[in-house]
Amino acid sequence: MNREPILIMAELIINKMQLSKERVSVYNQNFKPPKDKNLFVVLRQDTSTIFSSSTELVTVGDNTPEWDLTRTYYKGTIVKYVVDGLFYQCLNNDVTSTPDTIADWATITDYELQSINALETYTINIASRNDDARKRKEEIIFSLLSNDAADAQELNHFKISSLPTSFLNISEVEGSTMLNRFAITINILAWYRLTNASPSYYDTFSNAINFSQ
Repeated sequence: MNREPILIMAELIINKMQLSKERVSVYNQNFKPPKDKNLFVVLRQDTSTIFSSSTELVTVGDNTPEWDLTRTYYKGTIVKYVVDGLFYQCLNNDVTSTPDTIADWATITDYELQSINALETYTINIASRNDDARKRKEEIIFSLLSNDAADAQELNHFKISSLPTSFLNISEVEGSTMLNRFAITINILAWYRLTNASPSYYDTFSNAINFSQ
């Protein structure tokens, strides 16, 4: 993935619900709810269950796309580039356009590619001391099902469930006012990968293993 799902969802909610960045937060111990009556949103990751993983050795030229001037390449993208018959590889760099010089590229013979698929659970809390949270709670779902959300999922290799697993009213009395608060729990399928340009082999390990009977 190019970005964390929780940050992408926060950005979608900000844009679709037309909220300021101060009104949408990722949960942390230092978060303090606004003192006014207006709407605010807090996102939190609850669980992550890894259901598949893999490690493979990939040789340059195997299943790596040629450089395409019409595309934008993000961190982690692996792209093949050929100059005078030599393979060059862009690996784990922030690249947004064609490199100006060959110095921007590294010659790579092969690399280790590790990947993980996970089922993640997130809770999105929407709250206010007026009626906004109750009236606008469904807009959280609309934000995550929008065309912008579909584009973000395709670009960042993850999938947001179309239906929440729960939608709970957890409103409570807070001081002399009533805090309208709703907790929306959703599932996400996420894919993570890590590339290592210099994988080690068994015959290059520095420490020997001695077996005794």
